[in-house]
Amino acid sequence: RVKYICAFRTAQACAAYMSGKLSYYLPNVLNIGGVENHAVESLIDITPQDCLLMYSFPMYSEVNSSLLEIAQERNAKSILITDRVTAPLASKASVVLPASIDGLGVTNSYIAPMCLSEIILFTVSGEVDIENSERAEQIDYYLERHKLY
Repeated sequence: RVKYICAFRTAQACAAYMSGKLSYYLPNVLNIGGVENHAVESLIDITPQDCLLMYSFPMYSEVNSSLLEIAQERNAKSILITDRVTAPLASKASVVLPASIDGLGVTNSYIAPMCLSEIILFTVSGEVDIENSERAEQIDYYLERHKLY
C-alpha cells in the first residue's frame, strides 16, 4: 500500500532518486529520509500492507535502527540496502541487499546502491503497464502542460 523510502546523510541521494522514480510507477511513495527528527512520526502509521526501503551505510545512524524496529513490530516488509549482510541492522530487515560503497578515493561511492535501485525500479516497471497506465498519462500531461521536465 504505502512505500516508505528512507536514508540519511549522504545516502539520502539514493532515497531521493528511488522515491522520485518509483512515484512515477506507483502511488503512495513517501521519502521519509533526510530529516532524522521527524522520521519516527513519518513511519509510525506503517502497516503489514506497507514496505520500508532503507539505505543504511557506515556510520550507521541510530534512527535507522528505530525505524526498522517500528516496521518489524508492525509486521511491515522491510528492504535494507547496506554495505554487507552482516551490517548491524541486517537482522531487523525482511530482505538485505548488500552493496559496497568503498570508493577509490577518500569518499564513499554510491554507484553500487544506485545500481540496486535501478534493478528494483526496472523490476517494478516490468510489473506495471506504463504504456497503458492512466497514472502515467496524467503525470505526463501535467509535466508537459507546465514544462516541468
